Amino acid sequence: MTTRIFSAVVPPQRVIDGLEEYVGPRRQADSRLRWVWPEQWHLTTLFIDHCPERSLDRLLEGLAEVAARTGPFGVRLSGGGCFPDPFSVRVLFLQVTAGAYALGALSKTSRALASSVGA
Repeated sequence: MTTRIFSAVVPPQRVIDGLEEYVGPRRQADSRLRWVWPEQWHLTTLFIDHCPERSLDRLLEGLAEVAARTGPFGVRLSGGGCFPDPFSVRVLFLQVTAGAYALGALSKTSRALASSVGA
């Protein structure tokens, strides 16, 4: 049996509030669009579509250790995009324009951990 799992950095509430102030009025622009609520906004550092159940406990323990030893770092978001493409948008995103190195290092460490525990 497998499960989908991801780890992420959650922006500070003031950042989420600012983004929601911009996004909120646009939620009604097209009734076909589904919007994720601000409580779920994040910067993904690890995504595993099929994590084996046997690896889950070791992965979660390891991610908790990675988080505990990761100090604060700044991130700046700007610009935007979508995927898979503008004609069949599934996800809107903001680009990381500052702090990408720290975020990338955290992601690399998380992926290495996942690999080492068989996830």
